[in-house]
Amino acid sequence: MIGWDFPYVSLEQINVYHMHGYEAAWILPEGVTPEGAEIKEQKAHKYAAIHIPEPFKNPFVIIPNAYKTLMEYMRINGLERTDKEVIPCFETDGDTMDVYIACV
Repeated sequence: MIGWDFPYVSLEQINVYHMHGYEAAWILPEGVTPEGAEIKEQKAHKYAAIHIPEPFKNPFVIIPNAYKTLMEYMRINGLERTDKEVIPCFETDGDTMDVYIACV
């Protein structure tokens, strides 16, 4: 299962209600088409990634800081984000998390 920060949470939702928007998706095996589900495809990309061993101990601090750390790593190493349409994503098993940002 993969997920990503939903990019359309308003400032009021963030600041007043402390909301974070997340979406989840499944990587479908070839030939599987779930009924009633929206299917999107994403081209293969090169990714910068960071592993978080225990993200849910303090998720609203640890996870955003992982994104900040990864963006700083990319800046220092001259890695630019690819197509801005490619949303940074994460993969989790419920205990650990890997964060990915597509880059060139």
